[in-house]
Amino acid sequence: MSAAAARPTLATVIEGTALPELVKRPTIVQSMMVQAATENYHRIHWDREFARADGLPDVILSTSFLANCLVQLVVEWTGDPTALRRLSYRFHRPVLPGQTLHLRGRVVSCAPGADGGEVVCELRLDVDDTAEPAVTGRATVALPRA
Repeated sequence: MSAAAARPTLATVIEGTALPELVKRPTIVQSMMVQAATENYHRIHWDREFARADGLPDVILSTSFLANCLVQLVVEWTGDPTALRRLSYRFHRPVLPGQTLHLRGRVVSCAPGADGGEVVCELRLDVDDTAEPAVTGRATVALPRA
């Protein structure tokens, strides 16, 4: 989120509000850094021959890497890492290092509460801007009233 961008509030968000798109082009090195941090050393994430023998087109990005991309999309929109309350996601196909990831979201519901409210967003991750998403998900965030 840029310094000039205002943080969303229940007063400024309605159903259909789009989250600013996040575009990433992860490298195998970035993928391996996440793998090391999460202690996920499965060979499909770093050994090309093993991944191909396992029926994959190449090494793939891990679920933790892709889930963190979804978290980044939401946190950059809210400007507050503590605003994220729930995240669910589903993977539809493998994502490879070097592919361009387009992360998008939109608000699907707003529920006011005493100190603000909860907003639910649908999320999607498209690879190289294809029509079918590689990952879909939902995030629930807490937003201030104003």
